[in-house]
Amino acid sequence: MIAHNRLSDRVLKSISRTPSISSIIILFAGCLRRIKHVTHLPRLSPARVTRIKGRFFYCALGWQGTPMSGLPPAPLPLLPYSKPWLSYQDQVALLQSRGMVVHDVQAATEFLRHVNYYRFSGYCLVFEAVRHTFNPGVTFEQVHAAYEFDTILRDIVTEALEAVEVNLRTAVAHRFGEQYGAFGHTNAAHFYHRFHHPNWRDALERETRRSTELYVSHFRATYTGFPSLPVWVVPNSCRSVCSHGCSREC
Repeated sequence: MIAHNRLSDRVLKSISRTPSISSIIILFAGCLRRIKHVTHLPRLSPARVTRIKGRFFYCALGWQGTPMSGLPPAPLPLLPYSKPWLSYQDQVALLQSRGMVVHDVQAATEFLRHVNYYRFSGYCLVFEAVRHTFNPGVTFEQVHAAYEFDTILRDIVTEALEAVEVNLRTAVAHRFGEQYGAFGHTNAAHFYHRFHHPNWRDALERETRRSTELYVSHFRATYTGFPSLPVWVVPNSCRSVCSHGCSREC
């Protein structure tokens, strides 16, 4: 579980300078859920992080209040691409021409040397009143802080999800091996009847053949049955496909 103080200490350092970020970020420390049917985001107070029910963190950074339509926009006619190449200094100047306040032009230029302009521009969208026109008073530093916040939040969530993933794969492999033996996962009868076991097993064996892990090489040189591996080895050697199957009884 993500420590509360760790989240608040690292996140607040990035968001304390961004009182007008138009975004809502909800981090579920225990689980992830989909947010559906959102048609309007409410007006929120300046930057704060509120603990909800001990497990949810509701990170709200001053919403300007713009209704969102659930309908996709009408397609626009295709145009030939005619935008010119821009130097880093020109990229900063372009942001300034759209109303962004840049207090330190040199620092902004140096940042864009390392972070692609179009990666950075994605974070600018919520600060715009209309397309390519920023809300009054929006600064480069605010958007930069939003970028840092997103990076920190992504690292925290990824770290937490990795622990959950490893735990789940270990538990499933252990239970499967106990129930069906070392190679029970090669038998389609041990899976839900709608599961596409042949495709899953083919993908599993392809990943095994490509693996350069030492224990896979040892198994190949020592035992028969390769590329089928014992089920308790599979989660470590074939991470991209081993979690797609579910035993009927596990």
